[in-house]
Amino acid sequence: MNFLIYFLFCIIFHIMGVEKIHIYTIYTDSHKPLFDRWFLPSIQDKCVIHVFHLPQECPSAIFKGHGWKKTTTRKVKIIIEAIKRHKGNWFIYSDVDIQFFHPIGDDIKMMLNEYDLVIQRNSPKEVVCSGFFACRATDSMQLLWERVLDYMNTTHHSDQGALNYVLRNLLADLDIQWKFLPETYFSAGLFTGKQWYPNLLLKIPSNIKLHHANSTKGIKNKIKQLALVWKMVKRMKQ
Repeated sequence: MNFLIYFLFCIIFHIMGVEKIHIYTIYTDSHKPLFDRWFLPSIQDKCVIHVFHLPQECPSAIFKGHGWKKTTTRKVKIIIEAIKRHKGNWFIYSDVDIQFFHPIGDDIKMMLNEYDLVIQRNSPKEVVCSGFFACRATDSMQLLWERVLDYMNTTHHSDQGALNYVLRNLLADLDIQWKFLPETYFSAGLFTGKQWYPNLLLKIPSNIKLHHANSTKGIKNKIKQLALVWKMVKRMKQ
């Protein structure tokens, strides 16, 4: 059935003459409410969405909780396969605790004219967030993510820690140019680097394009953060 849906999308985009934007995402049962209520309905670009339902190997669904590394290992393998599938093109990877407020395809395509990887920033420090990025599907990009996977397999790190390490220490021989996405691609710890809890305020960009409900613990907190930012954006538009 998934292949049939994908095939029908391809026919529609071909007839319309529209360039396909490919978005990859994963979710487990714990994150399905985020996928259904916030992520999927908020997408504003015409795109093909590649969705992978993964087993619930992290019962708590909390960042770095027991089983988290198993899930993120599956995630990196999916990213590697996406690179192989889209060689010569580009795609977006997005976690499902994200909501969109504007179309982003044209913006990202323009950035990828100059860079191979554009990725969300996780804090005021130079820390990348592996939960949202876009990349060109090249041999060098495949090698980068294979190194991320190798580093995960030999250390305690999950995908985000491994990606930060590889980008800073194992990139010299690869022809890859990367940069942080602008602050309009907002994550909850972007300006503070601190954990968010319900009833705390958030400073958001006035022209916010998307919001990643991270830097908090648990699905309930993510939902509360998503609702808060949605209300803030709605008020700004009034």
